[in-house]
Amino acid sequence: MSLDQDIRRLLRVELLGALTPEALGLLAFSSRKQRLHAGDRLYDEGETLDAALVILSGEIELSGAGLAPRRVGNEATLAELALFTPVEAPTSAVAASEAVVMRVTRETMTRVLEEFPQTAEATHARLSAQLARFAAEAQRV
Repeated sequence: MSLDQDIRRLLRVELLGALTPEALGLLAFSSRKQRLHAGDRLYDEGETLDAALVILSGEIELSGAGLAPRRVGNEATLAELALFTPVEAPTSAVAASEAVVMRVTRETMTRVLEEFPQTAEATHARLSAQLARFAAEAQRV
């Protein structure tokens, strides 16, 4: 995949959509892609995560105690909050097929926000909106 394709994919990630193409380019260039085979484990439930994962191709199966397994695919993002703070994985994640994920570390995200400070406020607003939706959904359950 080319850098331009990676930028277009990252632009569709809700939380990252506020970043400029230049900022997304730095993010894509600085992030590591990982090729997975079916059955490869990304992380285990309860593990502390230091990066978000953007699924570029394939499917990842998420499972955890008391949860029905579910699959997520292209352009889904796992552990977005890990871009800003260490988070504990609420599920285990295993490749359900051949897959490629982009690992975006907190360190990389911090660098991007420092180099493109005009995007920090918009990213904060998007994160706040996502957390508000999550809290509203949690109250309905």
